[in-house]
Amino acid sequence: MSPTNPGGQKLYVPAPFAPADRSIGWQVISEYPFGLLLLPDGSMTPLPFLGDERTSLLRGHLARANSASSVPDGSEATVAFMGPHAYVSPTWYRSPREHAPTWNYIFVRVTGTLRWLTTTQTRQVLDDLCRKFEETDGYSPGWVDDEKMARMLEEIVGFEIRVSDVQPKLKLSQNRTSEDWARVKDRFAASPPPGPDLARWMVQTRNPEGR
Repeated sequence: MSPTNPGGQKLYVPAPFAPADRSIGWQVISEYPFGLLLLPDGSMTPLPFLGDERTSLLRGHLARANSASSVPDGSEATVAFMGPHAYVSPTWYRSPREHAPTWNYIFVRVTGTLRWLTTTQTRQVLDDLCRKFEETDGYSPGWVDDEKMARMLEEIVGFEIRVSDVQPKLKLSQNRTSEDWARVKDRFAASPPPGPDLARWMVQTRNPEGR
C-alpha cells in the first residue's frame, strides 16, 4: 500500500463473495465497529468507529500525539473492518479428500475523505461512542468534571470520513454445494464463538431476506 495513496490498492473479491447489496457493509461496521485507519502519512491506527449509512459518514477520534493527527484535511482515508472469522476443516465436507482447509471471514474496506472536527464536535463523538457502547453499564462522559474533560479534549482530536466507497467481502462457503454449505453452517452454529455469528451470516448471505 502506497503511503501517499492508502486506498490505491483494490480489494480482491471473487464474485461468489461479493454481496449484491453492498450496503451490507454498513451492517458489518455496526456490528464490528473496531477498524484500522490508514492515512497517507503511512500511519495505521486501530480505533472504534461510529458508522452512519444515512449520511455516509464514519466518525472517531485519536490522540493528538499520533502522527496521523497531522494529516491535512481532505486527505484520502481507508478503514479496514474485520468481522468474525474462523478455520474450516475439510472434514466438515461430505468428501473431505476432495477439499483443502480454508478460512471463512467477513471483511469490509471503506474509503473516503478525512475531515478534522472542532473541540465541540469531538466532545459529541465521545458522547455518541459512550451512548453506543454503554448500553448496559450506563457510564456517561458527564461523570467527568469539566476541568478533567477539558484536559482530555486537548489531548485528542475527532474526525469524520465522508465515505465514497464501501467494499464488503463475505467469504462464507457460497462457492460450495448446498450440502457442504449446510455442513459448514451447522458446524459453526454448534461451535464456540465466533462460530454462531458466522453461521448467522452464512444464512443471511445465502438468503438476504432471511427466509
